Amino acid sequence: MQKFILLILILILINGCLKQPSRIVNYNFDKCDINHDKICDSKDLERFNEAFGKCLLDKGYDTFSDYDGNGCVDEKDRKLLFTK
Repeated sequence: MQKFILLILILILINGCLKQPSRIVNYNFDKCDINHDKICDSKDLERFNEAFGKCLLDKGYDTFSDYDGNGCVDEKDRKLLFTK
């Protein structure tokens, strides 16, 4: 039964059914303020870089660094971080 459930979860991930945004958008913060301390600084960039290359199930994945909500912190998110 556990193998069946795991297979279903894998199929869902493969088919892209989890393409909903992976975070709640809080409009009280600037896009670059990943750690929500109301300052866009090197700490935010450091947090983004720590999450870069990680996906939803990876240790170190950060939903606030995943700007496009695709479940991975990748080059698309880097471009969104530096675009006004």
